[in-house]
Amino acid sequence: MIFENPFLSQVHFQHPAARKILFRSLLRQLTKEMNGRDPLVLCIGTDRLTGDCLGPLVGYHLKNDPLVSFPVYGTLKEPVHGVNLKKVLAKIQKQHQNPYIIAVDAALSEKSKVGRIRFMPGALRPGAGLYKNLPEVGDFHIIGNVNELCGIQTILLQNTRLGSVMEMAELISSVLAEVLFSLQDQKESFFS
Repeated sequence: MIFENPFLSQVHFQHPAARKILFRSLLRQLTKEMNGRDPLVLCIGTDRLTGDCLGPLVGYHLKNDPLVSFPVYGTLKEPVHGVNLKKVLAKIQKQHQNPYIIAVDAALSEKSKVGRIRFMPGALRPGAGLYKNLPEVGDFHIIGNVNELCGIQTILLQNTRLGSVMEMAELISSVLAEVLFSLQDQKESFFS
């Protein structure tokens, strides 16, 4: 995926302070933007390509976290990808009233940016790195740069290191769960 938006925050997943940087950035942004809307996490990707399984891995971790009480779409068991994205978006629109959608996806990037996790306001353009024409999704999005953008993208996605993708997914899912739990706790404290 190629973006021209300024980055809200980005950090390499192996940076010693990555968890703290991502937590503070996401908490600050979501506190400012959610305006009482309920969160919904939409994890995009497929389990059939190592480089594209970041979203489903994040969804898998969130679904298995006992503290997570918000809806999560896109897991290893039920991935959300280019083929079913429009159908899932219609389902979300039908079942949830004006949710604050946080979209999560993998991306290809310049070699120097591989390994970075980016948190950005606004919609995500899934499939842009593979020149797919899919609907934009989300009010906020999280991107993990999993491999270099060059040559044939599907080969790069097949040859992406699973260990790196899993580490990114664990970091993203744990920080996201913590932030949304904190926001829910603040909301309940405010109204009690």
